[in-house]
Amino acid sequence: MTRPPTMNDVAKEANVSQATVSYVINNSASISQEVHKRVNDAIAKLGYVTNSNAKSLKTHQTNTVGVLIPDIDSGYYSEMIRETEYFLRRNGYIMFLCNTSYNPELERQYVTTLIEQNVAGIIIGYGLADQTIYTQTRNHNKKIVVVDDLIKFDNVEIPSIEIDNIKAGKIAVSHLLDTGAKKICFASEPLFNRSLKNRYKGFCAGVAKHHLTDDKWCSIVEERQYKKVEMGYNIGAKILLDGEIDAVFATSDNLAYGIVQKLMEYGKKIPQDIVIMGFDDIPLAQYMTPKLSTISQPIHDFARLAVGALFDNTQNSSQGFSYEPLEPLLIVRESTLHHFNGKS
Repeated sequence: MTRPPTMNDVAKEANVSQATVSYVINNSASISQEVHKRVNDAIAKLGYVTNSNAKSLKTHQTNTVGVLIPDIDSGYYSEMIRETEYFLRRNGYIMFLCNTSYNPELERQYVTTLIEQNVAGIIIGYGLADQTIYTQTRNHNKKIVVVDDLIKFDNVEIPSIEIDNIKAGKIAVSHLLDTGAKKICFASEPLFNRSLKNRYKGFCAGVAKHHLTDDKWCSIVEERQYKKVEMGYNIGAKILLDGEIDAVFATSDNLAYGIVQKLMEYGKKIPQDIVIMGFDDIPLAQYMTPKLSTISQPIHDFARLAVGALFDNTQNSSQGFSYEPLEPLLIVRESTLHHFNGKS
């Protein structure tokens, strides 16, 4: 066969009508098991594939869901992709993955394409750089769910999934001070989205709660966005120049990894000289040397809740979705086990 097989070809191969093939494919009528088998065998033999474009004209959507993430190299987003794909597949959907690199132009191009392709919905895995895109999706009646952001239109809350990042920042300060640290540092990529801003807000609240003076804490925030390990490596150099920092809270595990590599290159021992903790609890964290203390993000729950909210028919109602941030969980490993001043 020099052309793609058609439904009519399947009908001839199975010795049934074309309508029967359609009924079997769409499970839209009561068909005997024997006929089901003949049709499915013919489909497998010919390699027939349904025309999703034709189907979408009838349903006004496909079985595809767009997923926007900013950094496919990040362990956190890699885990999010894997978990989200699992839950989408369980619900009969496939994933259209969009890696935006935090580029607002790419964000808009991807979302426009997703709308043109009649996707069933869009999961946005971070706070978009171009906030007007949220309006675009709503104007085209596309269901959306946002992770690590909180968006409202006309007092209607868009489904949003995140942990309590403010509480996480406070936990980080308390844990670092519990090690006996004398000067703690907040280390971060640019604070352009809600989750990072809230981690910093929580860190500052923790500093205030413990009455730390300006010489007892600091923040080092990179000014531009690029690969997180590289950012961490550069932050590590600034920590070395400071000379007094003995505890670091990095806003991602990848960032912490870069910091650790730089410090160890210059002979610093972790945790003996400097204690370091990250954020996310990606698989890398437990395999680093030393194993990295971190604050865990429940990525499995993020994906499960995001997919569930996407297909909740009440999401366009102001009463339809209850926003409740998930609890952060401190994971203590080797990188913060050392205690100063003879404590153990």
